[in-house]
Amino acid sequence: MKKTILWQLFLVECMSWLLLWLLNDYLAALLTAILGSIVFVVWLIAQISEYLEPSRVPSWYFQLLLTTLLATLATAGLYIAMNGGLDFIQ
Repeated sequence: MKKTILWQLFLVECMSWLLLWLLNDYLAALLTAILGSIVFVVWLIAQISEYLEPSRVPSWYFQLLLTTLLATLATAGLYIAMNGGLDFIQ
C-alpha cells in the first residue's frame, strides 16, 4: 500500500473521530477505549505470531493497524488537550 494512501486514510479517520468527539465526547471516549484496545491487541498478537512463524501477511496490514491506532489516539489526545479534559468527568 502506498504511503499516500495511508496518510489519506489517517486524515479521513482523524476527521471522522474528531467529528464524533465534537458531537458526543462520552461515546467517543468509550469507542476510543474499546476500538483502540482491540486494534492494539490484534496488532500485538499479529506481531508475535509473525515473529514466531513468518507468514505471507502483507506489510500494509500492520501499517493499516498502526494507522488506525494512531488516528484514534491522536484525535483523543487533540480533543482532550483543546478542551482541557473530558466534559463528562467534570
